[in-house]
Amino acid sequence: MDYKKIILPGAALLLAAAAVAYLALRQPERSETEVERAEISDRYDMQTQGLHHEARKNGELAWTMDAASAGFSRTDGQARIQNLRTVVLGNDGRQIVITAATGIINTRTNDMVLTGDVRVDDGDMLLLTDVLYYSDSDRIIRTETPVRISSDTMDITGDKLTFSLDTNIARLSGNVRGAFGPMNGK
Repeated sequence: MDYKKIILPGAALLLAAAAVAYLALRQPERSETEVERAEISDRYDMQTQGLHHEARKNGELAWTMDAASAGFSRTDGQARIQNLRTVVLGNDGRQIVITAATGIINTRTNDMVLTGDVRVDDGDMLLLTDVLYYSDSDRIIRTETPVRISSDTMDITGDKLTFSLDTNIARLSGNVRGAFGPMNGK
């Protein structure tokens, strides 16, 4: 009896089964979404009232979002969100809370465009602007509309801002003005 004819195909089959099981179980970019009520509408493939979404990167929670309502479109890969509150986790574990009246999320990339009374609050500083862009792949927020950053010890304004959530480095440009010292709060 030639054992090579039995062992080699059996080993290959076992290896293939192990590879399939590994790929099925690892799910590093898994995201979860909960909705209170969903329905089909003329405008969206699905529309929800009450939304909670958790986005993960490499198996770790990257950000969460709660919203009053959302409309999802498979055609353009976008979700249109109303009255949203997003919590993005910094590398140091701090929570950065972003609120806005409306938002559009690319459901394939998790990039966001937030508009209307946009507030970014990390507990120490408050950023205010009208439009904010979030790039999920490089964890950068930016705005090309006037922006104000304030804290207990500073108040800075500018026309544009880029901020890295990984390095905590902000770059303001265009008509940058600032005051430093004790302020009257954020």
